[in-house]
Amino acid sequence: MSTPADRLSPAHPQGVDAAEDIAHLRGLDGRVAWPSGTDAIGTFIAESDIGTAPVVLDALNGVVDRQMFGYLSPQVITACEEATAGFLTRQHGVEIDPARVRLLPDVLSVLHALVRRLPAGGRIVLPTPAYPSFFGAEARSGVEIVQVPLANDAGYYSYDLDALAAALRPGDLFILCNPQNPSGRVHSRAELEAIAEVVDRAGATVFADEIHASVLRPGQVHIPYASINEVAAAHSLTATSASKSFNLPGLRCAQLIASTPAAATEWDTHSGYLAKEASTPGVLAVTAAYTSGETWLKEQLTVFDERHTQLAGLVAEHLPQAVLSPAEGTFLAWLDLGAYGLGDGPGAACRAQGVVPGNGPAFGRAGHGHVRLNLATTAPLVQETVLRIARACEG
Repeated sequence: MSTPADRLSPAHPQGVDAAEDIAHLRGLDGRVAWPSGTDAIGTFIAESDIGTAPVVLDALNGVVDRQMFGYLSPQVITACEEATAGFLTRQHGVEIDPARVRLLPDVLSVLHALVRRLPAGGRIVLPTPAYPSFFGAEARSGVEIVQVPLANDAGYYSYDLDALAAALRPGDLFILCNPQNPSGRVHSRAELEAIAEVVDRAGATVFADEIHASVLRPGQVHIPYASINEVAAAHSLTATSASKSFNLPGLRCAQLIASTPAAATEWDTHSGYLAKEASTPGVLAVTAAYTSGETWLKEQLTVFDERHTQLAGLVAEHLPQAVLSPAEGTFLAWLDLGAYGLGDGPGAACRAQGVVPGNGPAFGRAGHGHVRLNLATTAPLVQETVLRIARACEG
């Protein structure tokens, strides 16, 4: 039988039962999804309840033992850039030059840096439903966000290329999230090539958020946007991170992949200071994860796939009128509850039954009637989440 310490560890990802798993997670101070004083299930944020790789823990223990809490050294930065390039090359089959890798505190810092460099009149063009934090760029910068709804075929999302072409103007910044958050789509080469053609004709640029690129279901392949052709490479910058694949969102280390040497130089000129905002413990943890964590990652992907399969069966049984998007990647689930009459924001009714999902309107107008769930948790909690949502739909 698992102990409280290892109940939700990578070695024991199944959990015990919903009540005990909730109590255990509540006891871990500092978890934003699991505040004390309530038995609500926090499933609104994209981080794992199951832990991280042993090699990461060893690296962090080494940080403490050696008291490596100072500023980043050039050697530590270079080692992480090389580890990033090697990991991405192995994962996606596209050669990455370490000289074009840059460190950052988080993926959103790339978006904000690019927004600051937009020409006068440049806007953010955002396919929706979309990661809620993207919308914060408008309030932060005053730059207009233009929402372009994705085509939705019974929960299967794809790009409406005509709508995208009509929306884009010269100087705009297009946000491409692949794998897509919240729907879990993994876009094909043909889709990406078509997007690149539309963006190129419009004279726009692309911020490629590939933070979920290594969280794929069996049979899926991630194609880095900048790798599809020279046109895409010329008008894009890519950001990624170990925060989803290795559950390190609080350690403040993400990575920029510049598509060309010229793009790397331009980044250094305008935004190179961001490397100093990554944390030393985070950089060392990421280096360990990218160098020696891939066996552990494969095990985690098996767990995530099991949760997706489990959820599909539970939705079919307990929420027969709901539409579950067929996720191809990520550990997230996008659920359309519109048929149950819970309004544009069904998260409120779910919260009343003790489950706190990502609420649809936060993902843009195309998110109305939906909720987003986090499946990087235990099987009992996935089951209990669906049962509580079902009670919300019955009421």
